[in-house]
Amino acid sequence: MLWQITIKAKNKNKRRRKFMKKTMKRMMALALAGLMAFSMAGCGKKEENSIKGERVRFILGAGSTSGDTYLAANVAVNYLNNKLDLKGKIDPIGQANALQEITTAKFADNNTMMIFHDNTWLSVVLGVYGDEYSLDNMIVGPRIAESKGSCFVVSKKAPYSNLVELADWMKDNPNEIVKVACESGGSSHLAFIGVYNWMKEDYGDDVASRLKVFVAGSTETKYQALWDGNCQMIFVDLSTAEQYTKDGVEDQIAVKVAGLLTGERIEGKEYPTFAEQGVKMGDEPFDFTKEYCIFFTKDTPQEIVDEISSAMIEIGKDENYVKELNDQGYEVHVISAEENKKHMYEKRDIFAAVLKDAPSLDTLTAQ
Repeated sequence: MLWQITIKAKNKNKRRRKFMKKTMKRMMALALAGLMAFSMAGCGKKEENSIKGERVRFILGAGSTSGDTYLAANVAVNYLNNKLDLKGKIDPIGQANALQEITTAKFADNNTMMIFHDNTWLSVVLGVYGDEYSLDNMIVGPRIAESKGSCFVVSKKAPYSNLVELADWMKDNPNEIVKVACESGGSSHLAFIGVYNWMKEDYGDDVASRLKVFVAGSTETKYQALWDGNCQMIFVDLSTAEQYTKDGVEDQIAVKVAGLLTGERIEGKEYPTFAEQGVKMGDEPFDFTKEYCIFFTKDTPQEIVDEISSAMIEIGKDENYVKELNDQGYEVHVISAEENKKHMYEKRDIFAAVLKDAPSLDTLTAQ
């Protein structure tokens, strides 16, 4: 009997040890699974809430690689790449495509951001694009640069050098039509309306009616149209125009700056402004500064918006960044995404009120 009791006790202990062994294995497996889940969650959080070291596609609302948007974006992206160890690439896909993507794309798909200027909201205010492309359907990011160099230029061979001389010449030559190269729904559209309304008020319908739109998109296309004689005035930026204003440039491609959109002359420059020539926007002297900004898809995590914004604030204090943009004709007053959103919405609303009765460029386009 004793040996039976002993055997039973041994079997019972054996079963207990086996049970404990299985229990320990299960507990270890559960602990390991929990650890892995925590680790994966942590990795996921890092990927979701930080852009450092990631590939980023910076789409541009411009299709040119020689225009003002590309020049400003190229500098900013280079500095962001260095600051955040990004693998950022610029993709100049043009305004229509860029607005379509930034308002419909999912950030997680390919880390898309947009760099563009005031045409982002002007195109909606002027009715060229619908409300689905409004600022409300994207996130306004930091401002990276400004340009007071938006301007109209004319050929050096032209018998006029500024807007007043142009209007006087048109008055004295009633059979002459002046074609102006610009695109619908942007700062050039805004500038054309300003000059058209000024001519209409100060020189009458006969003069204003002979100021016509010559539709042209890219900077290269505008210059070529001027050089070929297909138009008499074009809308560009000083960052590209000044090279053609210097002494020694052959007359065929040399230009004269007829008027800057900014309210005051640029320090150290002799170029006349719209305002000093009497052009107004509403009841106020015409004053418009083009601002280049980063925009995000609506679903971009706030942490990433803040990360890019903070990086740009620091970059904006870098003397090398400032000098590099200054040398190309830009001014640098970087502001955060939060501040820029408030500023951009206010600027949009002010111009929307002024432009509510603006004529459509379709009715002013040269046939």
